[in-house]
Amino acid sequence: MPACVVLVILIGIISAILLTRSDIDTTLMRSKGMLFQQIPNTDSISNLYTLHMVNKTYHDIPVTMKVEEIPGNIKVIGNSISILKKESTGEITFFVMTERQHVPKRKNDIKIGLYAGDKKFKTLITSFFSIRCVIIY
Repeated sequence: MPACVVLVILIGIISAILLTRSDIDTTLMRSKGMLFQQIPNTDSISNLYTLHMVNKTYHDIPVTMKVEEIPGNIKVIGNSISILKKESTGEITFFVMTERQHVPKRKNDIKIGLYAGDKKFKTLITSFFSIRCVIIY
């Protein structure tokens, strides 16, 4: 009889884990060795990132990214993943670009929203490095 109770508890735990897992896993990393890039002839700065995604569902998911809370845009490098195929992984390398005035400190936290169609499924918080203004008299 006690073995049945343990079995029911284990089945309940496994079911809870499977039902509460997310459909898409993401990992956002800044590019190594590069703090920031100042865009010529503008007052804009860009940082380079790589986003790795895993689709754990049985259907394709359209994915878009948007910079949130500050004005900025995203420029994808190389192949863009507009649809993350079912049961697959994808990797996107991209620049986040914004004007210097929106990132006043040397290291700023920014948010990038990930959307499946029009529905946001994740908000990623990452560091954005900028120029620190130093005035010498």
